[in-house]
Parts: sequence; C-alpha cells; structure tokens
Amino acid sequence: MASLVELARALRDALASFEPAAVSGDDAARLAEQLALTEKACAAARARAAVRAAECRSHDRRGFSDAADWLGPRRRVDTRRRAGSAGHRCASGS
Repeated sequence: MASLVELARALRDALASFEPAAVSGDDAARLAEQLALTEKACAAARARAAVRAAECRSHDRRGFSDAADWLGPRRRVDTRRRAGSAGHRCASGS
C-alpha cells in the first residue's frame, strides 16, 4: 500500500511542476489523453478506497462521526455501497 501512496505523491509532484510550454503540441495532446485515463482510474480507486475506509470506520479516527463528512462535498462518494469487501477484517493502519 505504501508504494501506491508514494506513487500518488510522486505523480502530484510531477504534475505540479509540469510546464505546458516546454512540450510540443503533439506531446501535450498525448499527455492530455493519458491524464484523462489516469483521472478516471484515480476516481475509481478513490471510490473503492473510500468505501473500504467507511466499512472500517476509519473516519472516526480522523475526528469525523460520518464518512460523508470526512470525504467532504467535493469528494462525495457513496460510502454506504459495499464494494465486495464486506466482511473483511478491518484493522487500523492496514
């Protein structure tokens, strides 16, 4: 799991330093296409992670009584939905 968190952080850092003027139009188009695919993959993974976190009530340990409040209005995910992990043991830090 740590490697996925590290990869996400590295991607955010790389995106923050991206200079569009430094790439050709074709490279910018290719990047835009790949980023659109990455955005969709990130949204799907975020939703699955949020459902699992809600199942384990991880929001409680972050000071929120409700998972939806923890996610906030800009990151709304239906945490009531079960994504196939119901019944799996929940452990903090895992």
